[in-house]
Order: sequence, then C-alpha cells, then structure tokens
Amino acid sequence: MMMMLLLISAVALLVSPAAVQPNHRPENNLNPIIDLVEKYNESVSKELFVEDVSHLAGGSGKCRDKFFCKVREILHSRKREEEEVKIVRNLDVYIKEQNFKCGEVLNGMNSTGITIPLPKLLDHLAQCSRHRNLLGADTSSQ
Repeated sequence: MMMMLLLISAVALLVSPAAVQPNHRPENNLNPIIDLVEKYNESVSKELFVEDVSHLAGGSGKCRDKFFCKVREILHSRKREEEEVKIVRNLDVYIKEQNFKCGEVLNGMNSTGITIPLPKLLDHLAQCSRHRNLLGADTSSQ
C-alpha cells in the first residue's frame, strides 16, 4: 500500500513539474549582471575607488530601486572598461524593464563623501541582484 502511494506521488510530480517549481521568476537581466560582475571583479584593481553605496545595499532599504539607479549612475560616470560598459548596458535594460524612475528616485540624494574600492561596489551589485532574483522587486522600492 505504501509503495503504491509513493509510486502515485512520483507519477504526479513527473506529470506536473510546476508543482515543484518556485512561484517566483528571477528578475529579468540580473543573472547576466551577476555573471559579468563576478568575472570583472576578479580582474579589477583594488586601487580604484567609487562612492560608497553600502547604506543602499543593506538595512531596511536593502537593494531597492535607488540602489540600482545609483550604481548605474556611478558606473556610467566613470572612465569605463569594456566590462563596466556591459554591466551598465544590462543595468539600463533592467531599469527600463522595471520602469524605475531614476531621475525621481535619485532626486535630492547627496553623496556620502565616503569611497570604497570598486570591487566592493561590484560585490554589493552582485548581492543585490541575487536578492532581487530571490525575492523579486519590492513595491515600496523608493
């Protein structure tokens, strides 16, 4: 009897793979960003410094629209390497698909005056991209 129940359960799972798949779908274009960041981070110098965005990558406002808009702004304003151009291009597509209003989101936001090594910024970007892939976009994301 127990074997029969196990067999029926296995057949049901094979017929309906949706039953075992998660309900969320990864956010568009974040997986390529993660791949690019990890590859580029291995080669980038620890001597390059950029504005600190740690406060946007952690805490209660973790990884919201403001973070992605600010990282895009920082990377876009730098003299960029080819890898940075690819990351910015993927961020542009993601921001457009998610209908972020970066002008509004970043309006009135001041620089922290603190700098961090570029690899640390890229680590934050990979972390927040994974966070968004796992949990999806937060509707109160400003």
